[in-house]
Amino acid sequence: MTDVNSKIRRQAPLAKYAFAFAFGIALSRYFEIGANILSALLVLAGALVFHFIIANKNLRLPMILLAFISGAIISIPPQNPYPDFTSQEAELEIFAERAGRNEKGASYGIGKVLSASKNFAKAKGSKIWFYAKDAKDIWQGDKIRGSFIVRKVEKEEGFNNYLLNQNIFFNAYSAEKTEIESAKFPYSLYKSAREYIAEKLGTFYGGKNAENEGARAFRAMILGDKSYLSKDAKNDFKLTGTMHIFAVSGLHVGMLASIIYFILNLLRVPKKAAPAISLPILFLYVSVCQSAPSAMRAFIMISAVWISSAFLRKPKTFASLVAAFFISLAFNPSNLFDAGFALSYSVVLAIVLYAVELDEALSQKIQNLRGFELKNPPLPRRIYLKCERGIIAGLCIGIAAMFASAPLCSCYFGYVPLLSAFLSIPFVLGATAAVACGAASVVLPNFLCPITNSIAAFILEIMLNSAKIFSDLAVVLNVKISPVAAFACEWAILASLFLYPEIKSPAKWILPPAITAATLLSAAIF
Repeated sequence: MTDVNSKIRRQAPLAKYAFAFAFGIALSRYFEIGANILSALLVLAGALVFHFIIANKNLRLPMILLAFISGAIISIPPQNPYPDFTSQEAELEIFAERAGRNEKGASYGIGKVLSASKNFAKAKGSKIWFYAKDAKDIWQGDKIRGSFIVRKVEKEEGFNNYLLNQNIFFNAYSAEKTEIESAKFPYSLYKSAREYIAEKLGTFYGGKNAENEGARAFRAMILGDKSYLSKDAKNDFKLTGTMHIFAVSGLHVGMLASIIYFILNLLRVPKKAAPAISLPILFLYVSVCQSAPSAMRAFIMISAVWISSAFLRKPKTFASLVAAFFISLAFNPSNLFDAGFALSYSVVLAIVLYAVELDEALSQKIQNLRGFELKNPPLPRRIYLKCERGIIAGLCIGIAAMFASAPLCSCYFGYVPLLSAFLSIPFVLGATAAVACGAASVVLPNFLCPITNSIAAFILEIMLNSAKIFSDLAVVLNVKISPVAAFACEWAILASLFLYPEIKSPAKWILPPAITAATLLSAAIF
């Protein structure tokens, strides 16, 4: 197993530099290292690299240092233009970078200040959190004009901590009806595509209403828009630790990619031409979901795998994951402090580096205990073995996802759903079937859509009822840890995963979960 594990890690020789880059971002943000100190360190690292090149020495250490300092420098946050700001009214024009709706229909999101009245003029070009009570259909790329009550983001806790980590220093609440200027290309294309998908997902057989709770949950899952879920449904999925199925991720993008791949094969499209046709379609879907971090990760990984396989190179999952991680942070270092981004990458990394090997080790152990097995057993036996493998794989993935996500859940949400490792298995299976139906509805003719939509809505109704039942039985650990503690725990887990090839005893399976358990236990006690 050590050889297999080492092989996975050797897929991405640049992983150490990517993680050093991310570590620099985190350290710079949490300890506020000055720009002058970092600039001096960057010069020193550059001199070391030059010296090692001249001396013909191994560049690994100075390059890691260079990656670390580069990450620290690009993550230096902008200064608050009004550190002593008091709440007041201001005329603003805001460009909506991300937008959503709550259950009451009000719009909210993150925007960029394009212009402002004199009392807030220094904030031009900075990010701001906006809430428009009377604007029910703001979309990414729209411009919002009107009078807003602007407040400073004060306390570094809860949602305010998220805003500050995204370099957002102010909230803006609409004081009166706002004026909306519709998005221009390419955002107008994304909005039209979203409306097209929503329409395709909104027809059902058997007199089922599109506003039925199962039908709304189906649209929430495919579009990544949780405003379709009722408040009770959101609470049930949160308590059971299964809310992640509504985040557009590898499941959604991968399913759509599989259907496109199948269609291209039927049409006998040349292998090398397939990425040029398929990837723009996938990117359009990701953009429809407002480029959520988990969706963008999946898109970059699938792009890398598809392009490499098209040009006769064996796809490398771990290398694709590292590439997606580095590219995302290089474009926006603040992504590292986004709950969706951190959860997405930590969980997938744990699955690749921990769950895969644990699954193989357990399956091998069971096979050794079982002894002789027919090469072609009878059908009932084959079905049993397939189910057994599926359950083992599901449990391994659940355990990996649990210890990787628990510190971040505790940090961002203040609780850890302890049954998520077990409940995620059936819920992910149900979500897979529903997403498959949704992806099929997008590409099928209109007269066939009611069939796939009705099947998916039925599956979602079962999942909604199951979440309600299990939420009453859910075991939730209410513990809050600081962002520094959460990231320290995640880095310790990452270090333990990379030390796997050096650990020979069964302790290597216990170490990552033990790090998470010790962190949460310490927070609960102290």
